[in-house]
Amino acid sequence: KINGFTATLAGANFEGMSLENIILKLDEDGKRRLFEKALRKAEIVLDVKNNGYTNEGALRNALYISVVGGKDGAIAKDETIKQMLEAETGATKPTYAAAPTDKSIMIFRQKGVFPVFQIATIERQQRDYEKYSERKCFSFDAGLQEKLEDLHYGFTPNQQKEDDVLEMWVKGFIHGLIKKDGQRYTVWSPALCKGDDSSDFMYKLKGPDEGQGTEARYFAYEDFKGNKRMLKSKGDLLAKIHELEDQMGRKAATELYTKVQNYTFEEYVDEYVKIGAQTINTSLSYKKTKAVLLDEGTYRRKKLVSSLDNR
Repeated sequence: KINGFTATLAGANFEGMSLENIILKLDEDGKRRLFEKALRKAEIVLDVKNNGYTNEGALRNALYISVVGGKDGAIAKDETIKQMLEAETGATKPTYAAAPTDKSIMIFRQKGVFPVFQIATIERQQRDYEKYSERKCFSFDAGLQEKLEDLHYGFTPNQQKEDDVLEMWVKGFIHGLIKKDGQRYTVWSPALCKGDDSSDFMYKLKGPDEGQGTEARYFAYEDFKGNKRMLKSKGDLLAKIHELEDQMGRKAATELYTKVQNYTFEEYVDEYVKIGAQTINTSLSYKKTKAVLLDEGTYRRKKLVSSLDNR
């Protein structure tokens, strides 16, 4: 319809007109503005920092341009466009390739080559990889995984929470091996403390994000799950829990766990969270923490006492 309408206008018939035709009809300022936009869109998205190192020689700064006719085409030979592109790359001349269509021009930029440690996001990506590699599923997007966990979604029918994680988490509070310290939680773990006993092996778990202090237990639990392998390792949290159970004896341990198993939600929260149950039940700012506490409640009612038989 647009083409049909423009065909009735004097000098406005675009039938058969290519992108090259349109660009070449622009004045010098129009060409500059157009290619300035194109070059900004082709900027490298990686944030680079030198980390104290000086790269030897000039880093490669190259442009690869796919356009009709390649280096012999009218765009490549246009003096205004040519000067602008060559000024952008310095000593490295732009490289042209013949495009298969006259409906688009593609610009690719290459910078570097940088050592991998000079890409600013690498360190954070390494930490994220190590964190998620402790868990069963870490080969897809970490943000998506966190969202699914927040919503209690799973990829398999009737997926169950990992009882061994909840065993360490719930029993850790019962035996005083996990404690709240301000807006952070600490857990007894020689492995996470890397053998440093200056804090009596009490390791600080991840704290809440800024403005989310009410969700401290949720953030601590997420960090706790991510360190499951270490906490279960020889001589660490799970072994310490079993050691304390053995010291108490089967009868005393059963009585203690039966008592905690029979706690109401309010009694459990009063004992091990120190926040009013009414506040957690009614405030949206405790939504994630409440979900963790409900998981704890399911474990202690169904698995806590019987866990003594499953060692």
